[in-house]
Amino acid sequence: MKLSTAKKTLLLGGALWIGLTTGCVNYSEKIVLTSEPARYQPPAPVTAAALGLTRAEVTQVEREVFTQLLQRDFGDEADFSAVFLQTGERETVLLQKKFPHHHPPIKQLWHGDIRTGFSPMDKDTGRAALVLSAEATDPEDGVVTGIGRWNAGETVKGFSTYKLQKTGGAWLVQGAK
Repeated sequence: MKLSTAKKTLLLGGALWIGLTTGCVNYSEKIVLTSEPARYQPPAPVTAAALGLTRAEVTQVEREVFTQLLQRDFGDEADFSAVFLQTGERETVLLQKKFPHHHPPIKQLWHGDIRTGFSPMDKDTGRAALVLSAEATDPEDGVVTGIGRWNAGETVKGFSTYKLQKTGGAWLVQGAK
């Protein structure tokens, strides 16, 4: 059976397409469609023992970092309708009580629409929001570094680091790096 040049080209092109596309498939990777909101996945729990701190100390350091971030001016805060904290509900409630008149208001994460590749939004208002996160690093010579991050999209994004020392049984910010 003799194949025409057109049929040979079609078969060769099809075989090449199949060969190229099958090598690029990874069935273990979950694909999130952009029309579906990505659910917030809290960061993996910090193993306090790995940091040389108790879980309570890690929480205390993170709370101090959030306190520093909430006192900071992020520019056009009037454009943000909410601040979301990437922490547990209990910590968010404690910080809401500490800053009852914060502008923009501090809200629980479930009020936010936080998707990869998009600016965070406040579900209640449909307006832009600011997301803050905090973490503690391994203590070095009695000093812990706290890292505070903020994100409100591509134009308002950054981080600060703080030195914390244990004073009177509590980790307190001694200065920014």
